Amino acid sequence: MEVEFDPAKDEANLAKHGVSLQAAADFDFTTSLDREDTRFDYGEVRFVSIGFIGDRLYFWPMPMVQRTMQYAPSASAERRNTR
Repeated sequence: MEVEFDPAKDEANLAKHGVSLQAAADFDFTTSLDREDTRFDYGEVRFVSIGFIGDRLYFWPMPMVQRTMQYAPSASAERRNTR
């Protein structure tokens, strides 16, 4: 799967969450839980995935654009729940 992201969003995500969007290249989709996000009308199809990068669990919200997942800001689910 091709992964694309906005460099400005990558910088913001790194500052806010401590993880680069480039990490999506290592996201393990073979064991992730994925579903369409239908909570709101986003004006586009969006998915959410919960899965691992290495031994850490991450939540990835992402719009589907022409069969390419574009990664929006994400956070480590573990870090948020271990405070």
